[in-house]
Parts: sequence; C-alpha cells; structure tokens
Amino acid sequence: MIPVDDRLAASDGERKVFWALRDGLPDGWTALQSVCWLQRRPGDAASDGEADFVLVHPALGALVIEVKGGEIRFDSRTGEWSSRNRGGRVHPIKDPFRQGVRSKNALRRYLENTPRWPRSWGPFGHAV
Repeated sequence: MIPVDDRLAASDGERKVFWALRDGLPDGWTALQSVCWLQRRPGDAASDGEADFVLVHPALGALVIEVKGGEIRFDSRTGEWSSRNRGGRVHPIKDPFRQGVRSKNALRRYLENTPRWPRSWGPFGHAV
C-alpha cells in the first residue's frame, strides 16, 4: 500500500477501504491511495483529477476505485447524486461512476503515451 498509512484518507469511507485493501489484497497487487493527475488532451485545456485508489498488478492490469461515504442516493429524475452524513446533513456529490471512468481513462491515456510502455498491458477497469 502506498502510502503505508491512511493519512491521505479524506473520509471514514476511504479509511475503511484503505484498511480493507491493505489487509486483504493478494500478493502481486499494489494499491496507491489518492492518486492525483493533470492531463492535457490535444485541443483542450488541461484538466486535473484524483483517484481515491488505484490497484495495479503486473499481469492483471489496473483498477481505479472511487469511494463515497455516508448514505449515497441518486435521483433518476434529475440525474443528481447526494450523500447523507452521520449527522443527517445531505450534500450534493459528483457522479462517482463518471469520476471513476474519467480517472481510469486519464491513467490509460498517460500510460499509452509513455515511451516503452507495453501496449498489451491491461486491462483497465473502474469500480465504485
């Protein structure tokens, strides 16, 4: 696990996932916590983002994990996501699936444009 402690965890949910991954991942996997990225695609302005966790395995590929805590809700009429914390406060959140897909694709594009990166390495996945 990189880092080796949960100091980058932004929420109780991320701390729980940190400890579950640290204690439960099989050999061969590496977990990276709070992976920030900045990327510019041709013709676009630079965009930045962050993946809560990225799991990598030399033979099995990579999995980007987006973690949300509290009671998560999706309103299918409006397309809006929200979270209710322990105190009962409801606040809007970003679509966790879009966040995971965006981070996964940014990681894949970065690696595919890295010289000597093995083109056959993968697959890349995302999870919430």
